[in-house]
Amino acid sequence: MEFIKEHQFVAINEKESILINLLNGCADLIENDYVELIKSGKINRLPHDVIKLLENREYLFSSVSARVAYEKNLLKKLNSNGDSVVPIFGLIPTYTCNLACGYCYQKSYQMTPSQSNWISNEGLTKALHSMNQLLDQLGYSDSPKNVQLNLMGGEVFEKRAETRVNHILKKLKESQFSLTIISNGLEMNHFFDSLKKNPNLQHIQVTIDGCKSLHDKRRCGQQGEATYDRIMENVKLALEQGLPITLRLNLDNENIRELGQLANEIVERGFTKYDNFKAYMYLMQDAGCLGNHNVINEAKAIEILNEEENKNPLIAEVFQKSFHGINLINSIFSGESFLIRKSHCSASHNQYMFDYKGNIYKCWFGVGNESFRVGQYLPKFNIHKKQDQKWKCRDIETLEKCSGCKYRYLCGGGCVVSNFRKGRDIFSESCVPFRAVINKMVRCRYGNAEQK
Repeated sequence: MEFIKEHQFVAINEKESILINLLNGCADLIENDYVELIKSGKINRLPHDVIKLLENREYLFSSVSARVAYEKNLLKKLNSNGDSVVPIFGLIPTYTCNLACGYCYQKSYQMTPSQSNWISNEGLTKALHSMNQLLDQLGYSDSPKNVQLNLMGGEVFEKRAETRVNHILKKLKESQFSLTIISNGLEMNHFFDSLKKNPNLQHIQVTIDGCKSLHDKRRCGQQGEATYDRIMENVKLALEQGLPITLRLNLDNENIRELGQLANEIVERGFTKYDNFKAYMYLMQDAGCLGNHNVINEAKAIEILNEEENKNPLIAEVFQKSFHGINLINSIFSGESFLIRKSHCSASHNQYMFDYKGNIYKCWFGVGNESFRVGQYLPKFNIHKKQDQKWKCRDIETLEKCSGCKYRYLCGGGCVVSNFRKGRDIFSESCVPFRAVINKMVRCRYGNAEQK
């Protein structure tokens, strides 16, 4: 008999552990005496009903060849799904911004003054035409409404560029692409009329950095002015206008203890009564140009968050979470569908980011950086196929360390940008401490369920 290596035991008390199948998301309560037998390879000493359970839940196979065949089938399905991944485009019409955030990652690329500009009408036409050429090259023939286009900057909604921005929004409506927009929200109220005209607008993401005092310190205007109140007022106005808003909270060591206060404020402002409102927290992996002194260990953050949620349940009601392995945990405790991955993100598939300078990149965190560039659309469209293929070949089958890692189907090889920021080869693996993170999330969620 062959027991899969892609499993994890999480001890929850002196007598029991939770056994997790990292290939299919199954989770089972198991006696610790049985855990020791499994760990020591004495499977045949387990009770017959336990062995049958392990077989039915695909922890245990009759032979090595049966287990290998099972994984080959998983990879075959992943490869098939990968071939049909719908393209994702990004458009960066400017690198200028009306904020002066200290941690802005784009500052690290030392943009030259000539880049402080906006996309021209001709450039926009060529960018959209090149996107359609890419769709043809990729063999995509379905409706453009199924193709996602992310509009981002810099800052897209700048009042000083109102005429140009409205023209961009008009052309994107005509493209029929499914539109998402990333904005700081400071001046988006000037563009509500244009936004309401696009039936394919999916959501506008607006980011805050915690409660007012901390947010205004970090995400201030160009002259150091406060921005929090204006942004939150604009979010409320957008919701009243029926525009879909996703509020993102950058979570770190400085603001994690303020979550209860922020959740209360969001409810008091009336955001949560709107069906077109969502909010999620994103744990900062690094603090960009500010350094990493505020970055918090992920397992520690999960522990603190659990403490804060127990003090104020509104936190869990207001904010969705975005931790490594969260899909696995939600599949165990909330019935969410469990999804495995062969690669880390859309950059390893058909994602292409177009900046106003005429460059095409694979990753939106890499715009402005030559290492992430795979082509151009000015003066004419061209994809550097060799470089593009390097991205598409970066997955758990090609990364050496991944082949022996039991968390590979959760991780997909990790984030390329993380490697870049650490000065490593961007196409090497980028590992995450999944064991500690999963242990902490399971114990917190199980403990909370037991208390109910």
